[in-house]
Amino acid sequence: MVKTYPGGNDVVAARIGKNAETLRKELSGTDPKFKLGENTAQLISDLCIEDKSPNCFAYVNAVASSSGGFIQLPVLDTPPMLTLHKGVAEIVQEMSHVVTAVTESDADNVISDNDLSRTLKEIQEARSALQSLEQAIRTKHAAGKPSHLRAA
Repeated sequence: MVKTYPGGNDVVAARIGKNAETLRKELSGTDPKFKLGENTAQLISDLCIEDKSPNCFAYVNAVASSSGGFIQLPVLDTPPMLTLHKGVAEIVQEMSHVVTAVTESDADNVISDNDLSRTLKEIQEARSALQSLEQAIRTKHAAGKPSHLRAA
C-alpha cells in the first residue's frame, strides 16, 4: 500500500508522523528491532483509503479474511460500458482466464510465487470487469428513473 501511495514511503511517513527511514525498516520486516505495529498499519490503511490509493483495502481485507470476513470493495469510478451484454461477455472471458490460471498453477500441486502472481492478476482483472458491469447497471438504472428520483 505504501509503495503505491502517491509519493511513496516519504509522504506516508510524513502524513503519519514517522521518520521515513524508520517506516521503511518497519515495512521491510528484515530488522527485528523495527516492527510495524497494528496502530501504524491502521493509520496507513486509513490514509490510503481516504486518498483512494491503489490497493487501499488490502489491510482491512487481510484482517477481515483472517476471521472469515470480507470487505465489499467500492465500485471503481469507470466509464460505463457501451452495453450490458458486452460487460457480461467480458466477465465470462475474464473468469475463463481465472480458471485457466488456477488450473495451470495447481497442475503440479504446488503454487509458486509466479503462479500466485499470475493468478492474482487474473482475479483482479475479473474483479475489475465485475465492478465495471456493476457501474454500468447502476448507471442504466439511474437513467431510467425520473430526474426527481435520481440520487444526487
